[in-house]
Amino acid sequence: MARQRPLVDQALDVLAWLVSRGLFRTVEVAGAARIPRDRPLIIVANHFNGLVDAVLLAVIVRGVPRFVATATLWRSLLLRPVLAVAGVVPVSRPEDHSGPVDNATLFGRAHEILRRGGMLAIFPEGTTHDHLELQRVRTGAARIALGAREAGIARVAIVPIGLTFDDKLALRSRMLARVGQPIDVDAWVRAGHAASLDDHANAQLLTDVVRERLIGTTPRYIDALDRAMLNRAASVRLRTELSQPNEIVPLARREALAQRIADAPATGRREVLDALGTYQVQLDLLRLRDEQVMPPVQTSWLLRRALGLTAYLVVLGVVVAAGIVVNIVPTLVTATAGRRPFAPVTKGTVRVLAALIVFPLTWAVIAILAPGTGVVRTVAVFVACPIAGAVAVGGLERAVALWRAWSGWLGLRNTRGLLDRIQATRQRVCDRVDAAARRD
Repeated sequence: MARQRPLVDQALDVLAWLVSRGLFRTVEVAGAARIPRDRPLIIVANHFNGLVDAVLLAVIVRGVPRFVATATLWRSLLLRPVLAVAGVVPVSRPEDHSGPVDNATLFGRAHEILRRGGMLAIFPEGTTHDHLELQRVRTGAARIALGAREAGIARVAIVPIGLTFDDKLALRSRMLARVGQPIDVDAWVRAGHAASLDDHANAQLLTDVVRERLIGTTPRYIDALDRAMLNRAASVRLRTELSQPNEIVPLARREALAQRIADAPATGRREVLDALGTYQVQLDLLRLRDEQVMPPVQTSWLLRRALGLTAYLVVLGVVVAAGIVVNIVPTLVTATAGRRPFAPVTKGTVRVLAALIVFPLTWAVIAILAPGTGVVRTVAVFVACPIAGAVAVGGLERAVALWRAWSGWLGLRNTRGLLDRIQATRQRVCDRVDAAARRD
C-alpha cells in the first residue's frame, strides 16, 4: 500500500472534490492563505456534519490529511476497508472502554506522519453533533503536538478551521470554511506558555488556545431559529450592495455580519428582528422574495438571461438530457437515503455514503451495458456520466434562476403602487442592521 499511497491519495482527493461539488452549490474558503504549506500540520475543525466534514476538509486543505477517528469505527466490517484506504488513524476514547486507555500506537503513527511533513486532521470535540456551538474540546491535538516536539519534530503548526453550513438538510446547499490563525507550537512553548512541568497541564493550556481559535471561526447563536433570522437580516443588508439580479450574497460576508448582530446588545437585535418581521410579512402577502426586490430585475437583463439559457440548451441540450437520464436514479436514491435518519447530523453522512456507492455503481452498469466493446470505450462512458451530470445541473440551475427572476419581475409589475412602501420597509431593516453591527 505504501508504494501506491500517492496514487490512492490523488484518487481520494478527486473523489472528495466530486462529492463536495455534487452535494454543495458553493464551497467558500475564507483565509486559505493562512494554511502553511511547508511544515507539519495538525488540522483541527468543528464536527457539525458527520462524514461530510471529513470530505470537505480534504478539499479545503488541498490534499488528503490522515484523519484521527474513534477506534469503534473499526468494528464495522464494511467500514474497515474504507478506513484502511483513507489511512485513518484510530484513537481509543475513555467513554468507549471500561478500563484504562492506551493510545501509544496512535501517538507513534501521528508523530511519524508529522515527521514526514504530513498533515493530521482531528475533530477535537470527539464526536459529531447537531449543536450550533462548539462543544468541549479534548486535549488530543495538543498532546500530539507537544509530544511531537519532545520527539524532535520541529515547526509543527495547529491550524483551526471552522465549518459552517447554510443548510445541513438540503442538497445543493452552501458551506463556508473559515481558517483561523495557526498556532506555532515551537513559538508557543518558547514564549513561556508551557510553564508547568506537568504534561497534562501543558496539554490543557494549549487546548484552551485551540478552543479559543476555533470559537473565532465557528457560529455562535442562541438556537437554529435565531441563526436563520439573523442571517436573513444580514442577507437583506448585503443584497443592497449587489449589482446583478440573482447574484448570491457571499456566505463569508453574510455569516460575519449575522454574527456581529448576534453579538450586539439585546435592544439592537430586537430592533433588527422587529424590522425584519414587518418586511417579511409584506413580502409574503405580495408573494415576493427579497432577491426579487433587490437588485431590481430589468427587462433587458431577463432577455439576456433567456437568450443565454437558450444557447446553453441548443449547444448542450443532448448532454443535459443524457445527464438527467443517467443520474436521476442515483440522485433520488441519495436524497431519499438522506431523509431516513432522524438526526440532521446523520443525514449528511448517509448522503455521502449513499452517493459513494450508488453513483459509481450506476455509471459502471451504464458503461458496461452501453453499445460497443473495449476497455477504452467502457472507461470513456464511465467518465462521461459525471460530466454529463454536471452539465445537466448547470442547465437546471440556470433554468430555475431564470424562472424565479421572471416570476419576481411579474410580481413587481403587479405591485407598482406598493413598491415605494416595500422599499421603505426594507431600508429600515438595513438601517437597523447597520446600527446593531456598530454596537456589537
